[in-house]
Amino acid sequence: MDYAAEKQSFAWPEQKKFNFARDVIDVRAAEIPDVTALHWLGVDASEEKISFSDMADRSKQAANVLQAAGIKRGDSVIVVVSKIPAWWELFLGCLR
Repeated sequence: MDYAAEKQSFAWPEQKKFNFARDVIDVRAAEIPDVTALHWLGVDASEEKISFSDMADRSKQAANVLQAAGIKRGDSVIVVVSKIPAWWELFLGCLR
């Protein structure tokens, strides 16, 4: 292998815009809606399992709340909560 030639001819593949909430969570929610997407264990031994379908629905609700509050694409959002399931739902809502 000729490193210099490989380096010169290298080009990243063309990428479409990728959105984890839509391209992973929503696709999985359509394919396997009842499968667990998030299995959360709390420090107090509490436990919560959230399916792909529920994660998709909850993150869409979060996105709607953010939009109703005036948050627009490109705005910065700081999420200051513990990493409880709602954190993930809000994070995915921000990605939407």
